Amino acid sequence: MGFDDRESIAAELVLLADNDYELYKRQVEPITKNLERKIAKGIFDSAKAAKLVKYLMDNVAKKNAKHYGGTFTPEDRRLASKIWVEQFLANREVTV
Repeated sequence: MGFDDRESIAAELVLLADNDYELYKRQVEPITKNLERKIAKGIFDSAKAAKLVKYLMDNVAKKNAKHYGGTFTPEDRRLASKIWVEQFLANREVTV
């Protein structure tokens, strides 16, 4: 793929997720609303959030493999999930 380390591969996966309109409407928006409700209720758990976001990353990786032939390992997808949740929290200035 041409990346140097796992973090850059995971960051690329996050970018693919954020820039795919179909997946954004179908998964990112509902996930975001769900996590915002959990934060408001005070029951947010970042480990569970990362597990939820991994389903998104699995779909992004599957779609990427279908269209471009690249593959992302499960480790890459888990790391991308954690990065996505960290960015989500940073954008909302939430500390958990």
